[in-house]
Amino acid sequence: MLKRNKTVAWLARKSETEREHVLKASKKCSKALRTKHRQQEKVVWLQVHERITDNERKKKEKELQVAVEKQRIMDCVLKHDGPVHSVQDIQAVSCSGVEALKNQLKYLKVILGKRVKVSGTKVQLEAALKAFVKGDESSIIVSPPRKRRKILEDDSSFDSSNSSSSSSDDDDSDTSTDIFTFERQGQ
Repeated sequence: MLKRNKTVAWLARKSETEREHVLKASKKCSKALRTKHRQQEKVVWLQVHERITDNERKKKEKELQVAVEKQRIMDCVLKHDGPVHSVQDIQAVSCSGVEALKNQLKYLKVILGKRVKVSGTKVQLEAALKAFVKGDESSIIVSPPRKRRKILEDDSSFDSSNSSSSSSDDDDSDTSTDIFTFERQGQ
């Protein structure tokens, strides 16, 4: 630090008495500066510690809210004879109303982790439950994640811009097909 701020060179230009005076003054101020620096470090440490504890508290509250929501859904589903296992169960729940159907779909979504859409008309909700009971998950009303949809839209705009900018001599259909199929293999 002394080399960077050129303190040694500055001190060399001073006379002997001025050097002694400056060194004595710096010794007097150094203790106060050290305590001030320690206090600043302590304040920063306390802020970081406070932020960490706050994040932990928020995480626990969120977990508690999720547990309460799951319990509420379970109570609503159990009120209507538990989760549906057959078409007759769906018809019985359907007689109870749209809210009972939505609770069954929320059970599938939140408790079982299925990707289903919970909104819609009574007929749509019944169809989604029937499709799940039959094991035909492809016909369930699904809402794809937004990020994935945005990525796919970006890929399609990238492919169209590449195909328009390439010349007719280039045969890049193999590479673009390989890239396309490679990205989609894990799905």
